[in-house]
Amino acid sequence: MKWGDLKIQVKHLLTMIDPPYFLVLHCSGNDIGSYDKSIKLMHIICFTIEVLWLMLPNTKLIWSQFMPRLKWHNERNHKAVNELAVRINSYIAKFMISNGGLYTRYPEIIQSNVGMIDNDKVHLSHLGIDIFLYRLQQDLQVFITSDSKVSPPNGESGPWLYF
Repeated sequence: MKWGDLKIQVKHLLTMIDPPYFLVLHCSGNDIGSYDKSIKLMHIICFTIEVLWLMLPNTKLIWSQFMPRLKWHNERNHKAVNELAVRINSYIAKFMISNGGLYTRYPEIIQSNVGMIDNDKVHLSHLGIDIFLYRLQQDLQVFITSDSKVSPPNGESGPWLYF
């Protein structure tokens, strides 16, 4: 899903179901490289998050970081786009935490872990998806049972997930 689709999708879902307690925001990776300036995408994301907070005042919003890729849509310089994804993750994570949101990271999913990224070089492999879902489940448990704003904490990952 691209970022511009999120607000419309949430609005539609709210016509059918009650607001959730948590909403994981895991989209917009396909938007990276589509804007002439990265700050424009960051501002669009932050503005939309503010709108979601107004629409869902009792819902905890969670920024789910962009996954690494071996290829990005619209990329001209792969290294530069990877660095941009890291900068956007950091910017949005700080924005979320400073405004009462939460941030989930996936330190086990890195490009150098063979088998994490599918042959198309964009999507996660079956193994990558399993690890992504397992980490997300663990992080939701942390957010439900503690006051933590980031999970896992910086420097922490599941050594049992490295190959």
